Amino acid sequence: MLPIFLRRGATFGIALLALAALPAMAQTRLVETSLGTFEVPENPTRILTTHHANTQTLLDLGYVPIGRAAVDQRYTTSEQWEAIVDVPVVTLDGGELNYELIASLEPDLILEADLATTPERLERLQQIAPVAVFPLRGQNFRFARSPQFAEVLNAVDRYEALEADYAARLEQIAEDYGDIAAAHPVGILGVWSFDTPTIWTSDSGAGQIIAPAGAVFGATSEALPHEDGREVTISQEDLLATLSDVDIIFYNSFADGSFVNEELEQIFELDVFQRLPATQEGHVYPLGLLTVGSYAIAHNTLDHYVAALEAIASEEQ
Repeated sequence: MLPIFLRRGATFGIALLALAALPAMAQTRLVETSLGTFEVPENPTRILTTHHANTQTLLDLGYVPIGRAAVDQRYTTSEQWEAIVDVPVVTLDGGELNYELIASLEPDLILEADLATTPERLERLQQIAPVAVFPLRGQNFRFARSPQFAEVLNAVDRYEALEADYAARLEQIAEDYGDIAAAHPVGILGVWSFDTPTIWTSDSGAGQIIAPAGAVFGATSEALPHEDGREVTISQEDLLATLSDVDIIFYNSFADGSFVNEELEQIFELDVFQRLPATQEGHVYPLGLLTVGSYAIAHNTLDHYVAALEAIASEEQ
């Protein structure tokens, strides 16, 4: 079957409806996603990912890729890294793909990312195996991204089990720590640039993890103008006014809780930060990766959230 590539306006400049070339005898099916319709194997087993965001979701659903994009170990949980450490890396410096290596791995499905792809790159991948493209941004990992992956992989039952377990954990945390959470409003601070700290509200990627688990966000940060759950950039001088009404400040960290950069440490040293009530109480804690794209990372976020509440509960006993 010849590849079908229909261009239309969408996420990656020229969006697409892509039906990949398939082996003549393979059983296939059409799957609708937010980026179009893709023809994929009925039950793919040799799956390759070209971006780590797709690797995360694949691992969530119980699959280990036969080839993967590069990623710094610190952006993964220990379980994720153990699963992929020996998997061949198919990305080169700058994000370009090693097409020869990809072809040699003989995938039966390639999972591509919209912001990384181009029509030329997509065509080259389709010459190797069927391709499905997923968006990198703007989709909730629970109710948009993961269900679409599950449909493509024919793994809906696995997704439903993941979601049920995750929803149950949110409910349990809210029940177990509801009183202490209600008494200690939180704010989330993200720092990638010393000059432009960011505030993550309850509808941000990280906020959507801890808010259903009972977190109450400070009124001042919640009132900041924002849309689509995006972080809000503020000035250093605004830190005091924005976070003075919270008892706990969470900050962006690697999955293991370590500092992501020197800029974050420099912000902590500022006088305006030192004057914050949460800082003076010693209630400043890591929250893991603020851009949450998988159940594994969301559970990691919840681990950090619970650890902070337990630390404060111990102080108050």
